[in-house]
Amino acid sequence: MGVYSNVKTDIKKQELIGKKRKSEPVSLIIDKKYNDFHYLVITEEYGKLFKQKACLIAYAELIKSFSDLEKIIIDGDLREPLQEELKQILYPNKYGILAVAKADMNYKVVNMADQIANLIHRDYKRPTRLKKYLPHLITPKIEDYLSLLE
Repeated sequence: MGVYSNVKTDIKKQELIGKKRKSEPVSLIIDKKYNDFHYLVITEEYGKLFKQKACLIAYAELIKSFSDLEKIIIDGDLREPLQEELKQILYPNKYGILAVAKADMNYKVVNMADQIANLIHRDYKRPTRLKKYLPHLITPKIEDYLSLLE
């Protein structure tokens, strides 16, 4: 899940932010403020084929889906070798990438991405609701990532 925000305070570290799991307020916030989001689904096949590097495909696709990025915050630890591979995938663009465990508890935009992801995950069980998210879906091309095969 990737969410774009042009509000400077959304990418500044803050005190602990609580998780909200109520669908109605999140869906309203999506409509009003955080409507520039993208998501993708990494299938089991991608997981089997690319193993731990499947996350690089997700990060790269989400990052490339936005333009004019000042800062990239990844929720979770991304070890140095994988971070270097991600930079190679994104080359020639050079981004400041910050990978932080529990980033959703300290960065407002990451917290919102987590909430939107949860909402979409729940709505995947209801095809009629899922339709509204389809314009935000990214489908990676496997041939773009063959160099990651081990």
